[in-house]
Amino acid sequence: MIRPLCWLLPVFALLALGTTCQLPEREQVYIALGDSLSAGVGASDTATTAFVPLVHEELPAGTSLLNLGHSGDTSAQLIEHGHLDKAVLTIESRNGDGTSANDVSLVTLEIGGTDLLAIYFGLVLTGVCPDLETALDRPECV
Repeated sequence: MIRPLCWLLPVFALLALGTTCQLPEREQVYIALGDSLSAGVGASDTATTAFVPLVHEELPAGTSLLNLGHSGDTSAQLIEHGHLDKAVLTIESRNGDGTSANDVSLVTLEIGGTDLLAIYFGLVLTGVCPDLETALDRPECV
C-alpha cells in the first residue's frame, strides 16, 4: 500500500514550496536570500531598520517582498532548507510568464557569516590557527 502512494511525496513537496507565501500576481518582487542579516537579527526593528526592509524601501512602490532569510543558516543549509528552490521557482514562474509587470526585479544573496563563525570558533579560538602567520604554516588552517 505504501509503494503506490510514493509518487505523492514529490507532489506534496512542490505544493509546500509553492504555497508558503502568496505574492500579489501583478507586482514586481524583491527576493532576499540569506542568513541572520537577511532575517533581520541585530536590527533595532526587524520590520524597518534591518538590511532587507531598507533595500525594499528604496524600490519602486508596489514591489512585493519575499524574504527567505533564515537566521543561523549556513551556505549549505540555504540549499538544503529549500530557500534557494523557492526563489528559483518564483523567478522561473514570474519571469517566464511573458508579463514583465510581475517579474522578480531584484535578488539579494547574503550568506556565509554562520560558516565563518564556525571556522572562527573551531580553529581560531581553540588555538589551532591563532593568527595569520601560524595559519599559513599549518595545512589544517588553509
